[in-house]
Amino acid sequence: MEQSCRKECGAPKTNFDTAQQAVCVRSCVGEAANAPECYEELYASDPYEQGEIDVRGPSFKGCLANILRQRRVAEKKQQMPQDDIREF
Repeated sequence: MEQSCRKECGAPKTNFDTAQQAVCVRSCVGEAANAPECYEELYASDPYEQGEIDVRGPSFKGCLANILRQRRVAEKKQQMPQDDIREF
């Protein structure tokens, strides 16, 4: 997912050449994962700036991982057979 966003944003495979690339990639990944709230929570109010070390990157990835994990759990719960409810 991140690699396709890096291509889409014109960013190299490692690091970022510009702050604009970093913002583009983070936003793209959040949208691709259908989890824009991760980008919004960590970057929207305090945008990444040129020269900044992205210390929020691990939190962003953790946010995505949590959301994807929650979705997998919810999907598994939906796929579980329901107990037969019988009236006596």
